[in-house]
Amino acid sequence: MTARCFLARTLVEVGHFRQAAMRAEEAMTLSKGSEEAFGLAHACWVLGLTHLRLGGLDRAISVLERGFGVVQANALSFLSPILGSHLGYARALAGRIQDGWPSSSRRLKKPGVLDERESLLGLRRCWRRSISRAGARPTPP
Repeated sequence: MTARCFLARTLVEVGHFRQAAMRAEEAMTLSKGSEEAFGLAHACWVLGLTHLRLGGLDRAISVLERGFGVVQANALSFLSPILGSHLGYARALAGRIQDGWPSSSRRLKKPGVLDERESLLGLRRCWRRSISRAGARPTPP
């Protein structure tokens, strides 16, 4: 399952999105059977990233929300910044600017691997990029 996730991630980076989606779907199917939270969260992230790169924002948001929920429910704090930032980015691109910021800011309030300053700087960079691409100028809470 993990190998499929890494393969899918590699395929996304070189532009082979259909193959990446197939490998990520396989990883999700395998992780559902194993009941392993990390595997499911990892597969959700890779599949969400694939749909995000393809422009399928609704599908990307759905999968990333599922993965983020798994991360929060199982205290997988090291995956929280990855899934949270991609989820916020996808929501911002979909025009759901106000929905994008809270999911990411909630994740910063939980203890994690990165210290809060590093996470906040990365999040702000991602947020600025998201709102500029979406053509809006919201004020974060």
